[in-house]
Amino acid sequence: MSVVLKKDMQPNMGRVVDFLMETLQNDYCVSRDWDPNFVACLFYEGFLPVAAIALGSCFLLPKLHVERCVVKIDSELPHISRKLQKSIRTKTWSLTVNKCFDEVIKQCQANHADCWLYPQLAECLTYLNRCSSTCDAVRALTIEVWSGENATGKLIAGELGITIGACYVSMTGFFDSNYDGAGQAQLRALSLLLHNSGCKQWDLGMFIEYKRDLGCVTQDRKTFISERRAFRALSLRPLMPSGTTSLLLRDLLKRPTIPKPVADPKSKTQRKKAEKRKRIAEAKRTKAARTAPQAVT
Repeated sequence: MSVVLKKDMQPNMGRVVDFLMETLQNDYCVSRDWDPNFVACLFYEGFLPVAAIALGSCFLLPKLHVERCVVKIDSELPHISRKLQKSIRTKTWSLTVNKCFDEVIKQCQANHADCWLYPQLAECLTYLNRCSSTCDAVRALTIEVWSGENATGKLIAGELGITIGACYVSMTGFFDSNYDGAGQAQLRALSLLLHNSGCKQWDLGMFIEYKRDLGCVTQDRKTFISERRAFRALSLRPLMPSGTTSLLLRDLLKRPTIPKPVADPKSKTQRKKAEKRKRIAEAKRTKAARTAPQAVT
């Protein structure tokens, strides 16, 4: 039997989550309250709200995963493969944030045959994109990839996401299969933006194999909720550089040059190398002295 959540639980939702961490046997709760402030509260407390049709009605299904897939995006620079770099080297694809929220929603719905993004949930997320909620830390946004420079041409990939303080939730996305690598380019570009903005928790929801390449780990409920509560009080820096409306993907995804570490000259290995260089130099000087022409007196 599913646990029913109601919007009048908002003031005590943190305590509800404490109870569910110990008692909820599966991932799902259920609700019929389509209030944007309630949905924002669910995100804030660690749920991942989706939707489903049952008995002719649309229900809100707040997920509290037994295991959550998370990327610690702030701890190290995301990996950008040479294959991806090579594939976009000559392309003019560009990236924007929040340029066409409604169109990304529409494409996500159209590109997934069994999409949970029903109109009732889409309306709540649209509200969280355009208006302030009672949970100010929660905002909806979209990431877009275009086939031309400066956000021109066709929209070829996109993602719907939620920011919660210094946390980011990947909800769903799409890509045009006629543009090879567009989906991967969008994910890798997003990972760099999140890393640069100081994101502490990249929430990917349930585990799917492709997420392993993004460096994800799985967390149990208690670990995940503990981190969400710590990081939601922080804030993200802007995803896009100041004064920038679009980024060229081939420039953004360039492999960074990592300087070689400076060796310790006092280490045993470095002392041996120095002694070897000294012996070689001495041998060269001796050889040069032997072969030098003698002065005639």
